[in-house]
Amino acid sequence: MSTSSEPALFARLIREQRDDILDMLAENVASLIGKDVDIKPLEADSPEIARIFGRKELFVFPLENHEGEPYPSLLALDLTAAVYSGAAFSMMGDEQIREVMKTKEVPEILFDSIGEVANIICGAAANAIRDMSNEPSEFRRGADFRMVKAKAWPGLLGETDATIPWEIAAGTFGIGDGKIGAILFASSDSQTGTISPEAIQEVCASSTSSSDPDQRTETSDHAVPSATPEASDSGPSLCVHVLGVPTDARLMGLRQLLVLQGAKLSPLLGSIPSQETPDVVFVVSRSASDLALRLEALRDSGRTPALCVACSDRPTRDLVLAARKGGADEFLVLPAPQERIAALLEKILAPA
Repeated sequence: MSTSSEPALFARLIREQRDDILDMLAENVASLIGKDVDIKPLEADSPEIARIFGRKELFVFPLENHEGEPYPSLLALDLTAAVYSGAAFSMMGDEQIREVMKTKEVPEILFDSIGEVANIICGAAANAIRDMSNEPSEFRRGADFRMVKAKAWPGLLGETDATIPWEIAAGTFGIGDGKIGAILFASSDSQTGTISPEAIQEVCASSTSSSDPDQRTETSDHAVPSATPEASDSGPSLCVHVLGVPTDARLMGLRQLLVLQGAKLSPLLGSIPSQETPDVVFVVSRSASDLALRLEALRDSGRTPALCVACSDRPTRDLVLAARKGGADEFLVLPAPQERIAALLEKILAPA
């Protein structure tokens, strides 16, 4: 496992500036669910943290750098926080949310949205490290995220590494209708930490990963057998346009995925061709101001698509806010798995 200085720096910031880290999390969760959020800190040795992050359903996200190298760091959301933030991201209705919370069965499109929420939170944490330390920092949510039934606390940390001490920043926050969600960031410098390896190993024994058969091991790259064929069969009936810088490799990659789905692509131009109203528009940008301008121009054109998707490979809170204020229906983190593209197009193809 990597012993990069980046997770070590994150561990030090959690230790020394935990409240600032939690405030950053509160701001980003608020932007994702569209409601004010006030995080209540959880102490590492409190009964409450043991109750929330032990023997409960959690979404666990390993962290890695942009070369795919794993870090001794992780993000965890309890089921309530994951479902409500993911549902807000994918515009899911209240009735669907209640069904998911009742059955604890997370549909694939919501599973993917929860992963994208985690990407945005990780991007915000990387920005916070840069702001607090003036040192370069860039990491993302790893591909192998999953929903698990956690061991007793602090066994969750053993899912990543049970041989090192950990620092954590965790808290609860109100979501609405009396619902309380919880979030946790953990990192290690492999030398010092609030939670010792002995405490973790007491729960995990010699195991550093869970073999619980009830765990969901699907990842954001896991194929959905039915989605791709359905979208490909009906794709040609959709007119799709991709807005952004024409030379952007991410834009080109997205276009290739759309072609695989059989979508009819408009010419690669900076604006939508005259006399054409596409069914779906994807707007690719790394800048909140640029995204806002492109969405504004799309609105002003009078050619409103049935679905508008904001896209970025560097998701941030400001980008999500710009997407929401600009009228985007979805936010897509790039590079996107093919089944996620298929699911978005299927939303337009599905009968009303």
